[in-house]
Amino acid sequence: MNKLAKILLISTAIWLPQIAEARNVTFDLTVKSYTGPGAYVVVYITRPDNQLHSTIWLNSKEEKYLPALMGWHRHALRQGVRVDGFSGASLGAGKSAKFSVNIPESLIDTGYKIQVDAAAEDQGIAAKDINIPLTSANANTTGKRGFITAFSMKM
Repeated sequence: MNKLAKILLISTAIWLPQIAEARNVTFDLTVKSYTGPGAYVVVYITRPDNQLHSTIWLNSKEEKYLPALMGWHRHALRQGVRVDGFSGASLGAGKSAKFSVNIPESLIDTGYKIQVDAAAEDQGIAAKDINIPLTSANANTTGKRGFITAFSMKM
């Protein structure tokens, strides 16, 4: 076996398991009850340096409202990052959403965070409505200041 083939074999053996290993994570969130149009919500992962890693879930069909999702918008659209994940229309007041995604093991327990930004027309903006570490422990939290009244992450 030539030297290049050995290097390729060793590097593949080292990196492939890290790429292939992912954990299924289920998120459940509830928007507070209020009167008016539904809320626009985005769930995303930030790196330890607080820069955007990837978008997990975005529920806004109308592009004109994306700038209202301030923290995510600053990271994603202004820096030219393409949107990774979409869902449907806005989430109505008092409604819940549950979704699952595969998250690479290399992001869990390594300083990455889950962040949620939310906004609703004529209701205000809640950047960093939820901001929790991406850890292997299941997380449950209740929002106190923004649109998200309950949020859970289960692995």
